[in-house]
Amino acid sequence: MVVEDTHTGVQAGVAAGMPVFWYGGEVMAQMQGDVTPFAHMAELPSLLKSRGVLDG
Repeated sequence: MVVEDTHTGVQAGVAAGMPVFWYGGEVMAQMQGDVTPFAHMAELPSLLKSRGVLDG
């Protein structure tokens, strides 16, 4: 699992086959892979739980 805020970091996470949570990211049509964009850090815990990455 990767939490990233740069396009390059997101690409690296996707290339590594990891789920990527993109902070501040915009949905990009050309982005392929397991990428979940989000705008506020407060969203991250619930996103991680919903994706089964975080227990609880």
